[in-house]
Amino acid sequence: MNDSEKLLNDYRLIAETLLELKGTHIVKDPTVLNHLVELESAMCELNAMLTELQHEIAQKEAITQRARPRLYLVKRSTNNPPAIGS
Repeated sequence: MNDSEKLLNDYRLIAETLLELKGTHIVKDPTVLNHLVELESAMCELNAMLTELQHEIAQKEAITQRARPRLYLVKRSTNNPPAIGS
């Protein structure tokens, strides 16, 4: 399992845990509510950072693809005489 798969799995576990808490009385605890608000804020910041990183990666890939030199195989015509220096 690579790092991104592990991270996604961790987020899935967090989501499952929060869904299990939804139906319990612990959700009404002010301390838990404060922590959930902080978690929501942190997740929004993380989402913004990931979106920005994806945008930067896409830009870098676009630049990299344009910068690659392109070589073309040109078949010499038999009708034309050889060029000077050939």
